[in-house]
Amino acid sequence: MNSASKCVWTVIAGLVVAASALAQPRVIQDVEYARAGEVSLRLDLYLPEGQGTHPLIVWIHGGAFRAGDKGSIFWSPMPRQTERGYAVASINYRLSGQALFPALVYDCKAAIRWLRANADKYNLAAGRIVVAGESAGGHLAALLGTSG
Repeated sequence: MNSASKCVWTVIAGLVVAASALAQPRVIQDVEYARAGEVSLRLDLYLPEGQGTHPLIVWIHGGAFRAGDKGSIFWSPMPRQTERGYAVASINYRLSGQALFPALVYDCKAAIRWLRANADKYNLAAGRIVVAGESAGGHLAALLGTSG
């Protein structure tokens, strides 16, 4: 191996080490935020490093209202928002096979109420919450924004 090749491999190794050293979020999974009859409604929290309160992104999964799970957040850019100082909550809601509309909107509202009530415990800025989602989750985010 010549010196140029060694230099390239040294740079690549340094980049790999630097990438692995990026702040990883603290992940708290399967936190129950409400019960709807026999159904336990749960969320996952992704909390950034650092002191103080963090603004919150509530992520609602898609799935045509009949499928999907909060764990699908890994296919989105949301968990990486912790690198920018945001906390992220990925929530589940009852699907259309479990409950009729508007139950799933009520589930999402219950998650936000729970997050606000527990903001101090998780260092969340209760007054700085944004809601987003993909597909059906985007529709639910819009419904949350237009309802009382």
